[in-house]
Amino acid sequence: MLPRYRAPILMATQHPDSTRMITTSQEVEEAIEAISLFRCDEIMVDYEGKLTPYHQPEWIVDKAHEKGLRAGIDFLISPRIPNDMLEGASRHIHSIVTALITNWKAQRMGLEQPVRYIIIPMVESTNHFQAVVRRVSRLQQTIHEELGLEEGYIDIVPLLESVDSQLEIHRYVETISRQEGRNPWTHRIFLGKSDSALLSGHIASSLALRIALSKLYRASEERDLEISPIIGMGKPPFRGHMAPHNIERWARTWRGYRTATIQTAMRYDTDRGEYEHMRSIIISNSRGKPEHVDEESEKGLREIIRLSSSKYMGRIRAMANAILEVSEHVPNTRERISFKEYGRSSGEILLPRAIAFTALFYTIGLPPALIDIGVLNSVSGRDLEILIETYNIYPDYQYDLNYYSEEILSKWLPREIFEDIRRDIRKAIENLGITPKGDVDQEYWRYGEKVLRSVKKRKTQEAQSYIAEMAKIRGFLG
Repeated sequence: MLPRYRAPILMATQHPDSTRMITTSQEVEEAIEAISLFRCDEIMVDYEGKLTPYHQPEWIVDKAHEKGLRAGIDFLISPRIPNDMLEGASRHIHSIVTALITNWKAQRMGLEQPVRYIIIPMVESTNHFQAVVRRVSRLQQTIHEELGLEEGYIDIVPLLESVDSQLEIHRYVETISRQEGRNPWTHRIFLGKSDSALLSGHIASSLALRIALSKLYRASEERDLEISPIIGMGKPPFRGHMAPHNIERWARTWRGYRTATIQTAMRYDTDRGEYEHMRSIIISNSRGKPEHVDEESEKGLREIIRLSSSKYMGRIRAMANAILEVSEHVPNTRERISFKEYGRSSGEILLPRAIAFTALFYTIGLPPALIDIGVLNSVSGRDLEILIETYNIYPDYQYDLNYYSEEILSKWLPREIFEDIRRDIRKAIENLGITPKGDVDQEYWRYGEKVLRSVKKRKTQEAQSYIAEMAKIRGFLG
């Protein structure tokens, strides 16, 4: 049996949200840098929709050992494996076996078990989650019998990336608590902001996450369980607003988390002093008590979630042509599978992955957190008060309005759609009394005009270079 341990706090990920291109051949060194320079205690090796070598976790253990870093003690490796329902059984099984072989190799080197958690993304049912748990258990038993792998806990961590799954999070707590052969000391559940926002919009995804954290804390109190939530967020408001200028508010808003993802834009597009400040705030606020969302408030919030999701999807359908046109020109900073093979489906529309989606909307002058702002024109009185008490959305709008350009947006969208969006935004910011906080250099908008001309001429490489320049000014790709 493994000794008792606490869940890590800082999970370094391979998200392609940075302006820096990193190939799969550079990811082992990147992991070592995340441990030694950025002082993260968990590495998420990512196989989801990504061309990651299956042996990468083993290579990280080897390289870390060379550098005097102890896998299983100084850091853990937590693979995010492909969802077999989306990418098929082959890559799914390969990545599980790789995780088990990594533990076997570490065992032979006299090291502690480095892989204690395997993350399964896009979980939409407890039945599917239980099937993955059983599969890993059987494969672990096979490696034990064939190679002599010592038995140790490997917990399957569900990554909940939709509003619906996050609102029903109590079902996953019940399922995880019954998981056989699991670590008895702590339960980990991963809550993702990006895909939830991609599929339902900024307002709905923010409220669902707040409700989920409240439910998890209540479940831990009622069941006397230690629940250690992981929250996956990036720099822009649409993906969580985990940015230097917002980190104190971020920590207050998302109290209840144990672990936070440290994505690449935070590591590579952030001043080192600002990074260290963010790191300190994240650590000191880990395991805080979240604000309670009572049943009556939740009922009202669910109605706002329904309205805002509907508003958001209506807008997305109306802008589908622009989304497809620009998405093909967003630069890739990781070696990923094309979104046409592994995108996110929302009804009849196949959407790009969340980071490319976020990048393209900043590029056309409509930061994605503003897409569903119009729903606030129909929310007032106590309902609006409950929304703001649960999630104070004003700072998100104050930031994103800096990157909103009616002039550029009007050139990307059909006139009727543009006018409708403009009316919504103008009315909302007037009603709420919101003004931009900050300023954007005019060079940013000159690049925006250049992207427009390049895309219209189908000059992809040129458009990508201008989109990258805009990203450098923002401090993130998407």
